[in-house]
Amino acid sequence: MSLPITIDNSDIQKALNHNGFGIDKDSYYILFESNCVYMIWCTKGNHALGLIENHDTISIDVKGEWFYAEELPPGFKPDPLVCVRYILATN
Repeated sequence: MSLPITIDNSDIQKALNHNGFGIDKDSYYILFESNCVYMIWCTKGNHALGLIENHDTISIDVKGEWFYAEELPPGFKPDPLVCVRYILATN
């Protein structure tokens, strides 16, 4: 039995106001998947690499699959623009 996941506007605002994320308030969407709620947005490839290296709750989209920093192959080079996802809530 899984527990319900709850988020509120303050969770979203915290992510939007995080200095390093660089999320535009009109350029993200919320994804409900499995037992997680994610915030997803696109950013420059090098910025995305910095995000996933510094935040274990952020992953990068590589050809339709999500990877955390420790899962990327050695020498990985991102596209100029990539999507990242941040875990807003989980149960």
